[in-house]
Amino acid sequence: MVFASIGSKWESLYNKDVKNLKEGFFDAHFPAKYVAPGPDPAVTQIVAQVAIQLSPEEYARAKEDLARREKELAEAEKKVNKLKEEYDEEALEYAELRLKQAKAKRDEVQSKIKSADLWTEEKRLKKLKKTVKKPVSKETHLADSEKYFSLRKVMRDATTTVGMMSFLGEDAVTNIFPWPDQSIKVYVVTDKAAFKKIASKEKLASFFICPVENIVMDQKGKEMLVYVDHKLTNNFQAAFSYMVCGRAFDEFMEAVTVKDGAGDAIRIGYCANAANLNVITTLDGDFDLPVLDEKKLFLASQIIDPGAIPDRERCLYYLRQAKALSKAMTDIGESEFTRFLMNAKGGNSRMRWNFENIKLTKEWGDGFDTFCQNLQEKAFLPLTKKQ
Repeated sequence: MVFASIGSKWESLYNKDVKNLKEGFFDAHFPAKYVAPGPDPAVTQIVAQVAIQLSPEEYARAKEDLARREKELAEAEKKVNKLKEEYDEEALEYAELRLKQAKAKRDEVQSKIKSADLWTEEKRLKKLKKTVKKPVSKETHLADSEKYFSLRKVMRDATTTVGMMSFLGEDAVTNIFPWPDQSIKVYVVTDKAAFKKIASKEKLASFFICPVENIVMDQKGKEMLVYVDHKLTNNFQAAFSYMVCGRAFDEFMEAVTVKDGAGDAIRIGYCANAANLNVITTLDGDFDLPVLDEKKLFLASQIIDPGAIPDRERCLYYLRQAKALSKAMTDIGESEFTRFLMNAKGGNSRMRWNFENIKLTKEWGDGFDTFCQNLQEKAFLPLTKKQ
């Protein structure tokens, strides 16, 4: 997508109660507060216990789950205490978050068991006449956006991820990297309507396959518009890193060869592997599938030279298969893969000729055709089975 003056458009909507955060490659601007669902976790909640019925099997599983959660909580407490003694503040912050999460999970299971015990007791006393469904809570609370979405960690990890891209090492033929600190401006919105208002609808062919719909960059790659809400927190880190890796990939390719030299599958697959992106992030939440259907898999030729893929399910298939193809090529050897990138020309349509820059191992065959044949069994079919 093409965007003009993301920053100025953002400022016209968010000119009050905003914050600024600098970390790694990024200078982020975001609304100070987010209206988060549920009660404020900082406020002690007094909740009446509601009786629930569990089958003997469900109750036994809940007991097993509680034992496991208690063990995780004990390990998390031990980790926090150790880091406090070591004065490791950076690691301590993350460990304390994990401790908080472990306690919440333990309390959830513990509450479930207490509710089941209450149901049993009420049944025994013949006082429970009917089960009343607990209404869905519409309660919300104001949260600090920076902490709620872990913005500092997201930007820090994205900076690290770009630095680990194999072809951007000391032997890289470009002086573009590393980017100067705070060289990319990030503008965060937590309102879907605001995101749509700022974003242009104009599309470029190179973005017809886009697994990340909630983050966009301007043409120069120096401004990012990010939409995030509570439905997108699970894969926010991966989506953000993917977009930044994509920009780094493009700049490297433009520096060493012609535009679109490596092709869509290589770019998308490599960057998704680097960022650990495995879902499609949309404005309405993440689109995911546990496994792929063998009958719906793209052929190797379709992965290498696709058309536009606007359907989210097909985009997810393409993402995961492109990841598998890219991993197969990088596993052959980083130096071989880097040589491939530096000599690639013509994008999708010239993959066969560009492939001559890769020296295959016996596992993958003796040329482009046998490599494509092996992709189906060695790389694509495993995606149809639970790992």
